[in-house]
Amino acid sequence: MGQVLHGGATTTPAIRAAIQRSKAPLEELAARHRLNRNAVTKWRRAELSPRRADGPGPNHSWTKGFVERMNRTLKEATVQRYNYDTHRQLEDRLAGFLDAYNFARRLKTLRSLTP
Repeated sequence: MGQVLHGGATTTPAIRAAIQRSKAPLEELAARHRLNRNAVTKWRRAELSPRRADGPGPNHSWTKGFVERMNRTLKEATVQRYNYDTHRQLEDRLAGFLDAYNFARRLKTLRSLTP
């Protein structure tokens, strides 16, 4: 099975792994693989782990902004707006807010209908 790379890709996972395992100097590796010295330095520092193809999860850097925004929305709607005597009151308010947020919002994909 062939490796599918984006248009500007100059390295494959095999080349990256070879760079990470090699003890050769940067200049020698750059010449051998026809890469810039900075690219060799970058791949030497990178982790030796395959990229996941199953999509983003909550621990990925490109989803962090969405998680932070949702956390701020929850905090503004609950903790910063009301005072609670017990933890149970906070849990009840949070559950009510999440239900309203998830099921009362009008969604573009549903032609402005609620779920």
